[in-house]
Amino acid sequence: MSISLALGLLQFAPKLVSLFGSDSGSKVSALAETVANVARTVTGKDDLSDATEALKADPQLAYQFQIAVMENETVLERLDEQSRQRASDQYQKTGHKQADKIADHVVKYNLPTIVGLVVANAGAVWFLGEKGTLIAIVSNLIGVVIGQLLQERQSVISFFFGSSLGSKQKGVQLKGKE
Repeated sequence: MSISLALGLLQFAPKLVSLFGSDSGSKVSALAETVANVARTVTGKDDLSDATEALKADPQLAYQFQIAVMENETVLERLDEQSRQRASDQYQKTGHKQADKIADHVVKYNLPTIVGLVVANAGAVWFLGEKGTLIAIVSNLIGVVIGQLLQERQSVISFFFGSSLGSKQKGVQLKGKE
């Protein structure tokens, strides 16, 4: 199966792309496989090029494809939620001391590291003066590292406060409705 051809089918169901964002290649492959299978089922065509042409030619068929993808999207969202729940359960079961140490380190040291990198970037601009290409390279590298450090920190905070707090709130809401 051609991943690019399968992903080309996403023009008929663009919302599905937001499920995967910039995640790993395995999720993109899973997305491509899912979209290809849905296209084959809806159009009755085994060849993805033929399926794409059929969807382009028939708006009603394209609409049926979108509906089928949305149904699959719901299944994928549930699977993603189940995966997060399994990770949370595993975290609770397996003695989470090491994960807590790493999270503590990320929360304590990422921001000071970022401040240091910003100062280093300013210093590079100051000392490199007229060397614009070198300044651009250094600034881009520092920017990438800063972005990754911020993302790492956000992931830790989301795990401990966003996900856990949301789960607790859902549990309280469900108990209140009983």
